[in-house]
Amino acid sequence: MRLHTDILTSDHFNAAACVNGLAVGVPIFREHGSRIRARAFEIQLSGSGRDGGAFGHTRFRTALWDEWGIFLAHLYRFDPAMVSGRAYLGAEDFHACTDHRFVSLHAGGMCARHRWDYGGTHFTCAKCGAEREAPYTTTYRREREGIAFPGGRTVAPARPAQPTYAPALEPRPGSARMDGRKEYPFGPTVKPGSLDVLRRIDTTLAEVG
Repeated sequence: MRLHTDILTSDHFNAAACVNGLAVGVPIFREHGSRIRARAFEIQLSGSGRDGGAFGHTRFRTALWDEWGIFLAHLYRFDPAMVSGRAYLGAEDFHACTDHRFVSLHAGGMCARHRWDYGGTHFTCAKCGAEREAPYTTTYRREREGIAFPGGRTVAPARPAQPTYAPALEPRPGSARMDGRKEYPFGPTVKPGSLDVLRRIDTTLAEVG
């Protein structure tokens, strides 16, 4: 995750790694330039998660969602305007996205493995009851509250309504039916007579069998 900040230094990250009983490592820590803040830090946490991460692409045990939350909550106390990748656009946005779970959470109250159930606007953990916003709930809330990335860019466009498909009764403009082929809503075009060929093959195989 890349964190954009005007205030934070490596000392803040070292302190966050052990706050509230937390015990995480920072195996990846690189400083970069930033177009929206004074500087940025590319970080990855090691913790109590899976070996190799969710996709097996790391050489260490990655941090749990709760470990990340406690870590970021501590950093937001020092820099409420920090931008966390494309996930959180400041302290208030972070706590809204995570249902204020990390305002006072200690390491002893973490859930080892969340099992998220989708409830329409939020995801709820079936094991501990923790909640977090669904992505499009976050998008709509940010639009309603006027929250956007520095420079005016939004986090993600609102999800467009999915079209309802139905078999076409009439050829569409430019349809392949004009050259003697039948066009279907999905898949390739089928030439007239090809279905009859398949039926004859099936009949022949049935007789041989």
